[in-house]
Amino acid sequence: MSTPYGGDPNHETPTPADGGFSTSPPVGESGQVQPGYGMAPGAAPTGELAGFWIRFAGAFIDSVLLNIVAFILGLLVGAGTNGRSGLAFLLGAAYFTYFHGSSGQTVGQRAASIKVVDREAGGTIDYGRAFVRWLVSIVSGFILLLGFLWMLWDPMNQTWHDKAARTLVVKT
Repeated sequence: MSTPYGGDPNHETPTPADGGFSTSPPVGESGQVQPGYGMAPGAAPTGELAGFWIRFAGAFIDSVLLNIVAFILGLLVGAGTNGRSGLAFLLGAAYFTYFHGSSGQTVGQRAASIKVVDREAGGTIDYGRAFVRWLVSIVSGFILLLGFLWMLWDPMNQTWHDKAARTLVVKT
């Protein structure tokens, strides 16, 4: 049996005090859930955490898409191999920052039915955090992809860039 976030039910869920999140929303004096909870921005994370292979599938789709667009743009502006690499780098920064900051889903993540959400509130992150998440994702690949593989033993399935941006990736 697993928890709503895919973890071990015997494993203690992290709380906001120790850098995690609570699976139950705050309840006011009247017994009603406090405002900000639900599926709107500011909502508590809901859904099962996305695993390695579903995240890999979304990333693969995004990679293919970005490489095709960078190649075509490179041809249109007459950029050589190095120019196309630089173009792909800038295109990736804009792509991931925009989509994670606006909807929480890139094209590949939408196809894989997963979404990036704020770890504590569950809503979409802002553009600043989306950019930081993208930057740290570059670093995540430097040492034998360790930053990406980190999710395999992390209890919340977080990569280094998820930790840096305080995000989770959940199934939609």
